[in-house]
Amino acid sequence: MAKLYFRYATMNGGKTLDLIRSAYNYQEMGMDVIVLKPEIGTRTEEINELFSRAGVRFSCTPFSKEADLNQIILNGKNYRAVFVDEAQFLTKEQVDQLSRIAELNDIPVLCYGLRNNFKTELFEGSKRLMELADTIGEIKSICKCGRKATQNARLIDGKMATDGAEILIGDKDIYEPVCAKCYYEMLDNQN
Repeated sequence: MAKLYFRYATMNGGKTLDLIRSAYNYQEMGMDVIVLKPEIGTRTEEINELFSRAGVRFSCTPFSKEADLNQIILNGKNYRAVFVDEAQFLTKEQVDQLSRIAELNDIPVLCYGLRNNFKTELFEGSKRLMELADTIGEIKSICKCGRKATQNARLIDGKMATDGAEILIGDKDIYEPVCAKCYYEMLDNQN
């Protein structure tokens, strides 16, 4: 029986690289896969391509917040696996669709994304994935102090931001993966 998987990490945690490696393994075995990414999560000029910070690229299919993922995935092709990057940007309804696709069509669905935003709150897509995923796994990343990073600090002009829009893509704001201790120390230094 196929499952819905959610693999999460902080910013710069290697999520996209891990997704690309897994999708490539399926393709190397002659299996068709579909790799999806929300249009909102695009941080490169190339919307039809995933790009890891390690420099690895992979072809993908972008979709909008309004997209019905059933129509994209169950389009007559016999996909052996579905991969979703930037899964935190999925809507609740899209996560429900992915869960049904995995269960009713016996297609593994592997979602990769952030668990929480810079305010330490769950994203909508991540929250629903935590509720429905059959398997949840953390991709470990490291804080600059050497501890395991668990939070995403948003830095503006070198200072930690504690409010603002949940979603900001690009180089305007800088995100730093930090451990809980460093997060709270940065928060305390704001006052």
